Amino acid sequence: SCNPARYTQHNGVLTINSGVRSQVSNISGVESLQGCLTLCRMRDCVALEYRPSSGLCRLVTVSKGSSESRVLGTEPGSEVFKLKNFDAVINSILSTNITLLFTNTSTGQNGSIQQTTINVTGCYRIEIAGAKGGSNFDREKYGGRGALVAGNVSLTAGSVLSIVVGQAGGHAKFDYVGGGGGGGSFVYRASTVSRSCRLAVAAEPPEMNMVR
Repeated sequence: SCNPARYTQHNGVLTINSGVRSQVSNISGVESLQGCLTLCRMRDCVALEYRPSSGLCRLVTVSKGSSESRVLGTEPGSEVFKLKNFDAVINSILSTNITLLFTNTSTGQNGSIQQTTINVTGCYRIEIAGAKGGSNFDREKYGGRGALVAGNVSLTAGSVLSIVVGQAGGHAKFDYVGGGGGGGSFVYRASTVSRSCRLAVAAEPPEMNMVR
């Protein structure tokens, strides 16, 4: 998950942009700020307002869509907390969804590394598949489909990713040999291919999607 669910105190009034849809859950009888923070973590909220005088805990979640601006912290003595990556979460929702599709560029054993630059800081979902293995049609032996790998990563604007999309294995030319293995697919930071910078790997349909 890209959401660390860690909160920091916000001084003053917190206004949530009207470009995102915000929902508020009002929970009464909460005896402490810590209790309110615990409820916020459990409900994956982006911000909260706690009113010690009344024990009211106001939890705010956000989603795609738009609504009126949401304001927290107008009552004297209230305490406001927000996610440490609050601005990134809001900006991620405000920005238009980005979907990138990469297909293999190989011919035989040769291919090219494709690159993309991340323009918006946020949480990205990377989905990759290893290529399908080759078949032996004479023996009715068909190549298996490649492994599928998916995960969420936090990326900052300006990050450059390199993408290698595996090519399907070649088919057997004779009935007594096997088909070629499918190529692996890789996503890594462009500066290096060291293990510490690999974001996703899938080995042996040759395609990859990246959705923010």
